[in-house]
Amino acid sequence: MSDYGVDVPEWEALPWSWAAERLIATRNYWVITVAANPRVALTNSDSIECVSVQGSAVRLTDMARIDTWVERYIAKYEEMGPDAGDFIREHACFEVTPTLALTVIERPDEFALRATRWRFDQ
Repeated sequence: MSDYGVDVPEWEALPWSWAAERLIATRNYWVITVAANPRVALTNSDSIECVSVQGSAVRLTDMARIDTWVERYIAKYEEMGPDAGDFIREHACFEVTPTLALTVIERPDEFALRATRWRFDQ
């Protein structure tokens, strides 16, 4: 990204834990996909400390795996109540396997110094 001014000696990669904290803390996610194509992109709702994840999605059919996600959902969104699990089980549930993630901090003093890309082995 040298054209954007991030090819500077002071650049320092952010650790994946930084991105994971922001993804976990996000309440709402933006999800981008095309019908019948397993590739997907998602991002947290923060436009200043943005984390964008690319990967492929698969529809879950294993009820034990769906139950794992239901438990995580209810733990995160407690205000939805325990009946939220019934709603999730009645609708399609997808799991994303990441292949690439990017982050940019949209603050002038950090933009060129912290932009980071992670690649995940398949």
